[in-house]
Amino acid sequence: MSIVELPKYERVKLAIIGDIEQGRLVPGSLIPSEAELLERFDVSRPTLVRSFQDLVREGWVYRRQGKGTFVADRTARPVEPTAPEGQIVPLFVHSQAVRQSGDAKELLIHLMRGVQTALEGAGFSLVMRSIKDMSRQEIDKFLGARSPGPALVVEPSSTPLLWEELRSRGWNAWAILDNVPNGNCVYIDQEHAGYLAARYLLSRGCRNVALLNGPLTAYWGFQARLAGYQRALAEFELPYRTELALEGAHVVDSEAGRAMLRSLVDAGISFDGVIGASDGKAIGAMMSAEEAGLKIGHDVQFVSIDNTVAQYAPHPLSSVTMAFEEAGRLAASLAISPLFNMGPSPIQTHSKLVPTLVER
Repeated sequence: MSIVELPKYERVKLAIIGDIEQGRLVPGSLIPSEAELLERFDVSRPTLVRSFQDLVREGWVYRRQGKGTFVADRTARPVEPTAPEGQIVPLFVHSQAVRQSGDAKELLIHLMRGVQTALEGAGFSLVMRSIKDMSRQEIDKFLGARSPGPALVVEPSSTPLLWEELRSRGWNAWAILDNVPNGNCVYIDQEHAGYLAARYLLSRGCRNVALLNGPLTAYWGFQARLAGYQRALAEFELPYRTELALEGAHVVDSEAGRAMLRSLVDAGISFDGVIGASDGKAIGAMMSAEEAGLKIGHDVQFVSIDNTVAQYAPHPLSSVTMAFEEAGRLAASLAISPLFNMGPSPIQTHSKLVPTLVER
């Protein structure tokens, strides 16, 4: 295989190794800045991160927290480990999210599993911090005199002051499941999720598709899913009917779905397809449909978004898989990458994961 046929991250790695072996980068010298490397190799940031993860693991370079990434002396001394022993990465989650049950809890479990896999594989430890709305004084007390380092924040839009404080204090903060304009983030394409779900039902002949959504003001993802639903309708040249786009919330998500579908039946609004903005909403709506005498799969078809508990539905439930575990793994990998210890960078990383449909 010629070098041009290698994956991009391998080509970057081989080029850096070549620089080291030919003396262009000498032991103890600082690796060029992120911006310089991105310009030189014309690759994405995640590609560059993967290259340096391999270089660190293979002992070509090493990292000094807050100082940068340096060329290792492979003949004179052992390479510094990927992570200092006992280094801890905090994962901040709003206390309301921690208290949730059902598929919302499953979402968090999937995400944390991905985070933990990435951190443990690199020698880091994870500690989850459950937080509520804080004042600046409370945040100051909470962070204390801790030295800045990598930090992960789930949906920082729910804790905006904490997010800003972490960034202003020099923490390498990464948002998970939020598309933040002011920082690094890993999120899932919520608009495409709504589109996939609606297109699935429309392609199966449904023409009156209801969207059982969450409150639009509570989470940006619900707004994005509505936009995807509307895009699919337009693609099939169908009008958007506001009476078919419902918003609902309940401590038990299935109860929200049950109530929204019951309201459609009680209002005499015709529908032949139902999108649950979560598995729980779809499952609750299924039960409500059966209570109303509708035959699942014949009178009405269902699809859900999330695919965390869809397999437990009373009838086969196709679902749009949201890559929660991969989002956690990628965010953690990027946060601890030696690439992000090269000093301040004007470049921000927004990594968007694309959902997929699982048919059942």
